[in-house]
Amino acid sequence: MPCELPRRPRPLHHRSMPAALAAELRARILANDFTEGMQLRQESIAADYGVSRMPVREALSQLAAEGLVALQSYRGAVVTRLSIDDIREVFDLRLLIECDLLARSVPHLGSGDIEAARRYDREFNQALAAGGEALHELGELNARLHAALYAPAGRNRSMQILQTLHYQTARYVRTHMLLAGGGRRAGTEHAALIELCASGRTEDAVRCLRLHIEGAGSDLVRMLELEQARATAPAPNIVAGLEAGR
Repeated sequence: MPCELPRRPRPLHHRSMPAALAAELRARILANDFTEGMQLRQESIAADYGVSRMPVREALSQLAAEGLVALQSYRGAVVTRLSIDDIREVFDLRLLIECDLLARSVPHLGSGDIEAARRYDREFNQALAAGGEALHELGELNARLHAALYAPAGRNRSMQILQTLHYQTARYVRTHMLLAGGGRRAGTEHAALIELCASGRTEDAVRCLRLHIEGAGSDLVRMLELEQARATAPAPNIVAGLEAGR
């Protein structure tokens, strides 16, 4: 269904208007302000932010490249919906990329990198405990924590691909963290991973990371499969039930 946006200008403070719009729309998609299957009309977004349609078009193209929207011939931009197979593939890719990045990075981690990871870990746990609006920050804090541990690898292209993978699954991962207790488990696993990295135990750190990603992916897939099964289950036949009880 098309999105309904308020008609008041929303100021943007970035160096590039398309980048500013992309960042704002991305944040609203990841926060589920714009839900799966929702149509994002260029004219509505342009009116909402007080800009022309050209930067809106460029911003939506950027989000399409990140896999957050699909550009369709007759509907324009539509917020994407990932299938369970898509989720599996994204986590398989995360395993390949992140384990490689960490193995390359651990020998070069400095105290500043470890302290940054610990700070993001604290902020992650604080947001989880605070609840409410703070929960929208979980996905971003999780990505920043991991990025702090991977940055010394110096693999910019891998980091860019990884950022896109995080964007694509952030909505689902946050739901898993909230509904399946994944947030508490993630916090415990993050702390263990950081300490292994701080100790320079590369193989153990990579093993810990692999279990962390595999566990999160398996839990998320299991949760989505249960939701799918409930959604497709036939409604109970009340009349037949009453007759059987006679």
